[in-house]
Amino acid sequence: SALGLLLSLTRVDFGINSLTRTIPSSLGSLTALTVLAVYTNSLTGSIPAELGSLLSVTFLSIGTNQLVGELPSSLGLLSTISILVANKNCLSGSLPASLGCLTAVKRLRLESNSFTNSIPPSLGAMLSITFLDLELNRLVGPIPSSFGSLSALQLLSLNHNSLTGSIPSSLGSLSSFTFLDVAVNSLTGTIPPKLGCLSALLVLRLDTNLFNGTLPPSLGSLSVLQSLLLASNGLSGVVPDEICSASALTSMQFNANSGLLCYPSCLTSMGAELVVGSAFEGCPTAAPTGEPSGQPSAVPTQPSGQPSGQPSSFPTAEPTQLPSGQPTSQPTRVPTGAPTGQPSGQPSGVPTCQPSGQPTSQPTGFPSGQPSGEPTGVPS
Repeated sequence: SALGLLLSLTRVDFGINSLTRTIPSSLGSLTALTVLAVYTNSLTGSIPAELGSLLSVTFLSIGTNQLVGELPSSLGLLSTISILVANKNCLSGSLPASLGCLTAVKRLRLESNSFTNSIPPSLGAMLSITFLDLELNRLVGPIPSSFGSLSALQLLSLNHNSLTGSIPSSLGSLSSFTFLDVAVNSLTGTIPPKLGCLSALLVLRLDTNLFNGTLPPSLGSLSVLQSLLLASNGLSGVVPDEICSASALTSMQFNANSGLLCYPSCLTSMGAELVVGSAFEGCPTAAPTGEPSGQPSAVPTQPSGQPSGQPSSFPTAEPTQLPSGQPTSQPTRVPTGAPTGQPSGQPSGVPTCQPSGQPTSQPTGFPSGQPSGEPTGVPS
């Protein structure tokens, strides 16, 4: 491609066009390039490994195309990159461990592909990252405990994969966390009480997994939490009274947990949408809690330096479109006349290469005020 001869070029922006064919490998010669945007086209073929030579690039968006093959490990050489978007393609194979070398990256979007195998623990070294979206893939294995080192992380979406194991307690130390979505996986174990330390959390989606045990009372300390979605698990005991202290809640889902006996009456007076399934209102004083041995009954001490307010919203250029859980059985809905807090926007669907059984459209789970849509804000 003649474009590769323009060695002084600093910006290539062909986003939202009708480009076809492949990404030319000659683009790797443009070592002065800081922006490469070819998202929302009809590009095919694989991602050239030569793009790893763009050592000055800060913005690389190749999402919403028909690209195939693996994500080149050479992209781990892009030490200055801030935004890397390769979502909504037909990419497959393992996520390269070299992505952990992207210490300057703030947003990494690889959702709606067909990536397999486990999440590399090396991603816990991306210390600048604020937005990590790996949803709608075929990932297996555990959530890396190294994610607890991502102190700047605000959003983590891992829904619609095949992840196993428990939620790492180390995630409870992420003071900037506003959105945690691990719905529709095969995660097990109890809900870590340390999640109650996430004082900036707006959305907690744990629905459609295999969690068991009781709800930790510490979740009541999440003072800005808007959505608490726990449907379709194996939770038992009672919904603790402390949940009523999370006064910002607009949506709660506890249905399809056959062992969940009852919920406190105070939940019905909070003005939030409440879906409870077979649980009954008004837990007797002597109701069995089913709390496992060693489960703390008190709210954990908030770590020092934890922010008490809600962080500013994500930049308007950031695409979101995250799903919220769908109950697997007919729930009992407690009407309150309050809004649900769940946006109704639907994305345009996932690529045709999406694995069978994978949903082709998703309801969003972001709280109001969160941006949506494909990024058009290429840096100036």
